[in-house]
Amino acid sequence: MKTPMKKNTLHDMGGGLLYDEVQDITWLQDANYVQTSGYKSNGKLSWRNANAWAAQLVYHDPVRNKDITGWRLPRVSPVSGKMFNGRFSFDGSTDEGYNNVSPRSELAYMFYVNLGMKGYYSPSGGDQSAVCGPAGNGQRGYVVNAGPVKNLMSYIYWTGTAVEPYVDRNAWMFDAQYGFQNFYNQNDMLCPWAVHDGNVTGVDPANVAQSTTAHDDGQPAVTIVSPPSTVKELDTFTEIMKDIRCEFPFNNCIGPDEYWRMWDSMELFVGDPSLAAFWTFGEPKGPRRSIICGKPYPLDETGGTIERKRGGPFSGFAGRFDGTADLCLSAEAAAAFPELSINDGVTVFTVVRLDDITSRGALLVDTGAGASVRLTVATDVPAGEWVTIAVCRTADGDRYYLNGKRVHGVPAVTGPAAATFTIAGPTTGPKFTGRIGAVALFRRGLRDEEMMDLHRAAHTEILQKDYAR
Repeated sequence: MKTPMKKNTLHDMGGGLLYDEVQDITWLQDANYVQTSGYKSNGKLSWRNANAWAAQLVYHDPVRNKDITGWRLPRVSPVSGKMFNGRFSFDGSTDEGYNNVSPRSELAYMFYVNLGMKGYYSPSGGDQSAVCGPAGNGQRGYVVNAGPVKNLMSYIYWTGTAVEPYVDRNAWMFDAQYGFQNFYNQNDMLCPWAVHDGNVTGVDPANVAQSTTAHDDGQPAVTIVSPPSTVKELDTFTEIMKDIRCEFPFNNCIGPDEYWRMWDSMELFVGDPSLAAFWTFGEPKGPRRSIICGKPYPLDETGGTIERKRGGPFSGFAGRFDGTADLCLSAEAAAAFPELSINDGVTVFTVVRLDDITSRGALLVDTGAGASVRLTVATDVPAGEWVTIAVCRTADGDRYYLNGKRVHGVPAVTGPAAATFTIAGPTTGPKFTGRIGAVALFRRGLRDEEMMDLHRAAHTEILQKDYAR
């Protein structure tokens, strides 16, 4: 029989200090002190600068009239007490994922236990996106007072723990919006929150009233300090990719160094203003959404369920198509879908892996709108290998590409055209069986050299090292 975990005891010690009796650490009450103190205008620092800020911080306790030094960033240690487990989990049983309520992760414990907040997913994997985060509304960008904590950012916070063996490159983080723990590159700009070992006030917490942090339903008592800014930041896409990166896995065959190479290639896509939509299949279930800011264009499953599999070029995952299910743009999304014109040109780019040769000739993508471009699998596409397949349609005709090189002899698609944008949709010919890791749609015909650049950005040579599932 397991020993019950000690009940949450977070004390407001006065003077802007919170003492966690379970973890025996003192937090600055202001979770955005780096900004409110005037140190950094947007409250975000690189990992090295965040550590330096905490180490040099001198905080004056006005209640006890003393200066306090010796601050640090929150720590994280393996949930098992032995070694970090990089596998993803919903229930907090590993170090990468959601719902980690172990005191071994100081930030996660504060979020889930002390403040009683909800993550993007429940421990069983249920969708809680509409009620997650500090504001309880699933939206990033808020600053809130949650329980005794002041100025908690609906954003991502650094820990002070580097990722071994890449201690000069990556560090663990905790996303206070989605309740997710993972690691980021140390050059990323995230929020720091200062913490101190022990009870720095010297006051017995038994003589201080225990802070009431949550309502009876477990949700924190929240006051909105400020809503999200209406001004778009220059790194809007970076923020979106950080959200997705939170679920980016690696395994024994593909190391994090190689995955970061794949991430570094993303700007080749998003830096192109003609990119209309980009699906990367990172969602565990339900609609697949384009990652372009403000243009999600959700694709609904029809005919069955499309399973998410580990191993993919950009989100770290791919959709597994079994020949029965496909993805189709919803009616609501179709109304907002961009018009496509042959005069301007259209390019459809995909990263796929065929299960077997029966998928040759199968339909991959039907844009179903405007130019009505249909991308099929060529007869010489190998099975069991990750490849890039693309088509460019302009007023001069179609150009078909396999692994960045132009090829000929593409099979014609039989059956009626789709009414709207469809992936692996119905035809009278063979059905696609295999994995799709990315679909990008451009509103122009890309040049030959650009197609090769996109192929290289997919790093199929890295994906080939991944073990098959």
